[in-house]
Amino acid sequence: MGQTEITEKSLLSTHLAAAQDFTLFTDAARSKALVLDESPVFVWTNPRRMVGGQSGHVFLWKEKQRPLAVCTVYSFGNKGVMTDRQIVYEWHTLSESKLIPVRKSSASEWEPKAGVVFQSIPSGQAPSNTVARQKLEVRQVLSKFEAASLDPEGTRWPLRSLSKPLCSYETESGAGVLIGWIGDVGTDPEMLLLLEVRMVGNERVWKFAPIRMTDHELYVSFGGSEVWKSVRSPTDTSTQDAQHLYFRFRDKVIPMVTAEE
Repeated sequence: MGQTEITEKSLLSTHLAAAQDFTLFTDAARSKALVLDESPVFVWTNPRRMVGGQSGHVFLWKEKQRPLAVCTVYSFGNKGVMTDRQIVYEWHTLSESKLIPVRKSSASEWEPKAGVVFQSIPSGQAPSNTVARQKLEVRQVLSKFEAASLDPEGTRWPLRSLSKPLCSYETESGAGVLIGWIGDVGTDPEMLLLLEVRMVGNERVWKFAPIRMTDHELYVSFGGSEVWKSVRSPTDTSTQDAQHLYFRFRDKVIPMVTAEE
């Protein structure tokens, strides 16, 4: 056996295999499974954390075109050995209903207790009547959001949204997007944002749901007013929130080796 060169391609193979170990169901009978999109929607690195930095891939599980779960599978060199990859899962549900994760190799450590909650944006222009125009309006709505993370040392890090959605889709009411937010070092998404057109009575409105993807605290404002935050507490820790919507855990160490000729 020989060592495999650490490349984006070789890491993708390792991270995808880890993602494939999970099946996510939308029903207690485990008859309706989401589909894992095996093409990652984002590839990132974070040189600031761990010796040699972290590298990750963001995967989505979908029902048709709509994303209902997200996981960043990332790794770093165990004890400084870059070819011994410490695998870490960072999960978040994107579903409004409770998901049931099942793991092939062992019992699943992630058991969400609820679903995400969407909020209406405080004010602003109503969405247009067509999906095509709504997609053009997304950037205007996003420009009114601001986000920041706060690390354990009390340093505040402004976040910025990526220029392109990680995923665009359509609901029964209109357009939907999943947007990534990153900090100033590396490209590790610290937060995601679901933004959708919904019907409230006979009117279309924009609704959003912030998605935590970090152990840091998060603060989100819209039009200068705070609309959401994720603050550490005894039930909202660095690895999970109270409802286990967000859940991060270290898994096994995988040696990256290849058969010698």
